[in-house]
Amino acid sequence: MQLIKLVNYSVESPLEGSCLRDVNFSLNRGEGVSVVADVRHDVRLFMRGLASLVYPARGSFFFRGKELDFSDYRNLLGYKQKVGYVASDASFISNLSVQDNLMLTVNYFENRFPMRLSDDIMKLCMQFGLDARLDLRPSCLDPEKMRISVIIREICKRPDILLIERPKEFLGTASYDMFKSVLRSFVNKGVALIFYTLDEDFFREFSTRRIWIEDGKVVENGKQDTGVAVCS
Repeated sequence: MQLIKLVNYSVESPLEGSCLRDVNFSLNRGEGVSVVADVRHDVRLFMRGLASLVYPARGSFFFRGKELDFSDYRNLLGYKQKVGYVASDASFISNLSVQDNLMLTVNYFENRFPMRLSDDIMKLCMQFGLDARLDLRPSCLDPEKMRISVIIREICKRPDILLIERPKEFLGTASYDMFKSVLRSFVNKGVALIFYTLDEDFFREFSTRRIWIEDGKVVENGKQDTGVAVCS
């Protein structure tokens, strides 16, 4: 089943000086796509575009065969719910507790107002050692626990697609191994992955194909015979 299709898709990021031009790309259910690039900003722009955090300058963006309408933010909510994005600089609302931030995700995307986190999310919090920190503000978390909180928040969406930036650089060994275990369960359920990593073992386990971003263009099987990201 095809999840995403980009047709002559172009997007720009003036602040970072990056742009992607006339991208043609597709993503199917259960695929694991490794992104390789010379410039890290290009990877980030591609990920943010797929997460609908930046809007295309031109071209078409299809999800499950239906073209997304970027004219109104509300038109994108159904898509955003299906995409989890573990970004390197993701943040929480600072004046809410970690638990309230996680609950907000459920409230926002599912229009439900449960009194507590679901059992499966609480189990994840316990596995990652976050359960004792749920009442804290995000500013009280160390960088690794903050990253874990972001991972769990995105899992709360029960996404069809998971975008991941450099997981090994922000997690300790135990947390990283746990994260990979969670990803394995996602892959078994047919969730599609798109990731940027410097970890060859991660690439070998989770990649079914690779793309290379070269001079603002996205190509399959780029100029280097490796799936590990090489960025400046």
